[in-house]
Amino acid sequence: MVLLAVLAAPADAASDTAKAFAKEHYPQLGQLLERLEKSAPKQYEAAVRDVDAVRVRLERMKDRAPERYELELERWKLDSRKQVLSAEYAVRSAQLAAAEKRLADAKKSAKKPSGQTNAAVSADAKTSAAVKKAEKAVKSAKTRLAATEKAMAALATQRVAFDLRKLAFEKAAAEANAKRLAGEIDRLKSDPAAAEEALVERMIRAGRAAARPKPARNKPASKSVDQK
Repeated sequence: MVLLAVLAAPADAASDTAKAFAKEHYPQLGQLLERLEKSAPKQYEAAVRDVDAVRVRLERMKDRAPERYELELERWKLDSRKQVLSAEYAVRSAQLAAAEKRLADAKKSAKKPSGQTNAAVSADAKTSAAVKKAEKAVKSAKTRLAATEKAMAALATQRVAFDLRKLAFEKAAAEANAKRLAGEIDRLKSDPAAAEEALVERMIRAGRAAARPKPARNKPASKSVDQK
């Protein structure tokens, strides 16, 4: 039991860290993870692994390249938002289809002829109420789906603006790297002999370092039979 707890600890720690990361940078995703943890454990584990992998990659980048870190973090948030909206659209489309089917069924029932008995009149009233309820449900489902489509349009605007900024950043970085490479080319062309001499010197230093005798390691004294 202790071994199992030790083996499970890193996964639990990664899960907590991933959820904290999601809540900090994309609260809606953090809420989704909490729901998945209770309703769909396997999907939750897969989602947590993905989020934690992103977190680790970005944390490594944070100090080394802070500007690129900010861009990559923003891209991750936009991509996550896209996935959430796509899933939301699928759910709301299915809800609308189900509501429209219930409305069609209710209208079909309303067309059936009935007599003038009290029971028939009561049944007609219930059918009419069912039609109105179904119409209200369809209207509500359409409103929710339209809200998701509006959110998608807003996200598309944000993503295009982000892509422009990201491309401008990459272009500037490429130009700076090209300038650095041009300087290296000019340096080598201007005095190739000096570059060759420096390279030979580095090889000699490496060879001398490899030829130096390494200090002997002290071996631990073996235990006598009496000590065992």
